[in-house]
Amino acid sequence: PDLEFLLRQYSKQQRDGFNVLLLFLLHERFVLGKKSVWWPYLNLLPKVSDLRDFHPLFFSEQEIDKYLAGSDVRKYIYRYQQGASERHKAIASDIFAAQVLGGDVLFDKNKFYWAC
Repeated sequence: PDLEFLLRQYSKQQRDGFNVLLLFLLHERFVLGKKSVWWPYLNLLPKVSDLRDFHPLFFSEQEIDKYLAGSDVRKYIYRYQQGASERHKAIASDIFAAQVLGGDVLFDKNKFYWAC
């Protein structure tokens, strides 16, 4: 499976290029890992387990309500979570993306959200 072809397909579909960057990050970090030329930089980024503790994308509705009760920020976090979930569903349904990234990467919402 060809990453370059996949990225070209997504760059044609989207104006802002976010999915292209997301797919590239997923491939470099979780498929190539230490073999990536970008590994020294990727290795500086927080791990998935680190993000789960403090990034709002990983918070449950109960946590958001607990920590941000009465705040207008809640609606932005909910919107961000919904957008990430919809993006994941759309890309995870792409068979070619699954071939390039592998199911263990593409279907893992935590890894996907790490790249979001």
